[in-house]
Amino acid sequence: MSFISSTLVEFEQSDLIPVESGKLLAQMRKMKAFYYELYDSFLRGEKYIVRYMFYTLSAVKRVTRAQLRKQFAAISRKAESVLPEDMQTLQEEVGGREIVLYTDGSFSQEEALQSLRQAGLPQPVQIFTETEAGTLPELKKAVFYAFRKDAFLLLAHNPELLSQPLFYQIVEEYQIPLRSLTFPWMCRRNLKLMQAMTLYQLTVDN
Repeated sequence: MSFISSTLVEFEQSDLIPVESGKLLAQMRKMKAFYYELYDSFLRGEKYIVRYMFYTLSAVKRVTRAQLRKQFAAISRKAESVLPEDMQTLQEEVGGREIVLYTDGSFSQEEALQSLRQAGLPQPVQIFTETEAGTLPELKKAVFYAFRKDAFLLLAHNPELLSQPLFYQIVEEYQIPLRSLTFPWMCRRNLKLMQAMTLYQLTVDN
């Protein structure tokens, strides 16, 4: 399941130079895109063409109970896990990577940034904060942005975020390194077991 759509847009230029930022931002607003990047540039006849890829959020379909059961059945019964005391420190795991920060709205950006400072981590290159419930649009953007930038994703959230099946679908879309600032047990290696527990609680027959 893909949560991101991409569209290639051409711009005619007087030379093979990047398009001015004002035009790109106007195109972003027009398309409701959240990210763009230079794709290629070339000469077509006597015209210079510069192409950019724009990324937008795809519509999310409602997941049925049967689909949740199918997701649960697909998880390996040998899903691995690691205890918090056996995990690397945040500093060790982040290493020299840049940080992308996501908050689910239950923590202010300042609270999340304070947690980063206490962990001895640098300021994030980008912050995504959820402002609406349901489809987690800012999480989708954060995961995609971290993937494109080869960055480390850190999350500040309340427990309810981890009880949503959609959360696991989103973070599984791109296999980026991630950790939680508020739930020390969460890391990439523990996600499958956490997802299994969430799906079991939602699909078990009463």
